[in-house]
Amino acid sequence: MALTAGALADIVRVSRAYELEPKLVNVPMSPSSSMLFSNCDGCETTSGQLNAQTRFSVDGKTVDFDKFCDAIRLAKRSEGSGILVLHHLESNAIVSVSVSL
Repeated sequence: MALTAGALADIVRVSRAYELEPKLVNVPMSPSSSMLFSNCDGCETTSGQLNAQTRFSVDGKTVDFDKFCDAIRLAKRSEGSGILVLHHLESNAIVSVSVSL
């Protein structure tokens, strides 16, 4: 399916996904706090707001906030782990955070 130039002009980015190294993600303090992360060492830090709608998962399974934080701490000590953050840009809300151990 082809898009016309006019249709392309109407595309607006509403969310951004970040694939992150665990060492570049701060463990949030509460399920309603800000979450800080960076794309690389020396890159500017990004902040997004966690809220009641934020989904937390570990290895594809939905978990509560405490288990999610434990998984981030474990990922920081594990080789080959990663974190995927979906950030809604307009509201600055973190939609989901997935940890792969």
